[in-house]
Amino acid sequence: MYGGDEVSAIVLDVGYTSCKAGFAGEDNPKAVFPTAVGVVRSGKDGVVGKGPAAPGEKMDVDPPAAGAPAAAAAAAGTTAGTEEVKYNIGTQALSIRKDFMDIENPIQDGLIKDWDLAQKLWDHAFKDRLRIVPEEHPMLLAEPSFNSNECREKLLEIMFEHYKVPAVFISKNAVLSSFSCGRSTAVVLDSGGGATCVAPVHEGYVLQKAIVRSPFSGEKLTEYLLSVLEGKGTNVRPPYMLNKKIGKDGTIASVTEITGLENIRPSFKRYMQKTIINDLKETVCRTSETVFDESSNAQIPFAQYELPDGKVIDVGAERFKACEIMFNPSALEADKCSIFGVNSPSELQALHDCINESVGKCDSDIKKDLYGTVIVTGGNTLFPMFKERLERELAESISLLKVKTISPMATTERRFSVWIGGSILASLGSFQQMWISKKQWSEEGVRIVHSQCP
Repeated sequence: MYGGDEVSAIVLDVGYTSCKAGFAGEDNPKAVFPTAVGVVRSGKDGVVGKGPAAPGEKMDVDPPAAGAPAAAAAAAGTTAGTEEVKYNIGTQALSIRKDFMDIENPIQDGLIKDWDLAQKLWDHAFKDRLRIVPEEHPMLLAEPSFNSNECREKLLEIMFEHYKVPAVFISKNAVLSSFSCGRSTAVVLDSGGGATCVAPVHEGYVLQKAIVRSPFSGEKLTEYLLSVLEGKGTNVRPPYMLNKKIGKDGTIASVTEITGLENIRPSFKRYMQKTIINDLKETVCRTSETVFDESSNAQIPFAQYELPDGKVIDVGAERFKACEIMFNPSALEADKCSIFGVNSPSELQALHDCINESVGKCDSDIKKDLYGTVIVTGGNTLFPMFKERLERELAESISLLKVKTISPMATTERRFSVWIGGSILASLGSFQQMWISKKQWSEEGVRIVHSQCP
């Protein structure tokens, strides 16, 4: 048990798209910044990326590793002890063009894979955004509902041994989203940038056996939309590639491509292209109220979107297709299946079918309560009419039970529902006995996370 309540707890939610950090008891996270990190590695030739860090952003520099084993250094393409790594963190830092900068993400398939990169993000959150000393604040950490035991143990180990925090609690995303909506029993559809997951929650606990995952994440939908537009001949050129001249009337008079970009990494170009398409997706895409048939909607009005080079494109059926495939996977083109990691559309499951499968794995006496509280959360559910379409599809597939979907009305609340739930939980007086203290950690080791944070 942790008895210290004189300082605010810190709530951390690291997702594939963004990191959210702030103080327990507040309405919204104090810091929100991209999870992607710009990494510049210098070799024996001393080449590091050009361009300074943006004001207010972070460029961490790891000094050369003195005495590094020669074999390991050779494998990395450098001589021993000469590699220097620069980390660019934050929206502004990532948007500035730098030679040899790769865009890397510590999260893959919804789980943390690169712990060194994750620590850079936490360092940035603590030191540069929240400006706190980790040793003085208990930490509530959000984790994916399907997180592995190894990841949970590693997370606890880093917090106590590296950051030396006084207490830690790890809570599952689905539970926190339920708390943010004032529910203790619900089935939670959490669709974010890197993962989509359906998890039933009963009396504040996730039913692990009934978790169902889906490849329909925001990142995959962005890749799909970019692929469709490129297939139609649209050239998405990021701003860093362009030299624009503005006329007297304020419009773009001419656009030329900047030369000498041979040292720009493909991952950086793709990241910047996806940033543009993600904005297009959030601006013009919407969910069809009923099953969308492209042939019968050939006369659908176009939505216009201006690209950074000033070209205005007409987005027709594509603005519905990106959402439609989540409810009707058969609408996915066969040549686009690889984006979602399958060979044919028949291998994909609609979101409402994922919910039905998840609830079907639960005990029959709680199914009515679960269908009565279907919580919709995550940035990938913000398309207009998404909630209404989901409720309609569920009602048609489950005729004997009443279905009710719940989603925060405000965009911010739906996007940050996991963090908000953590803020509520960590500020409750009754929760203080749930913390894992440093003393408990030293006595029982990493295994305590499984009994204390189920």
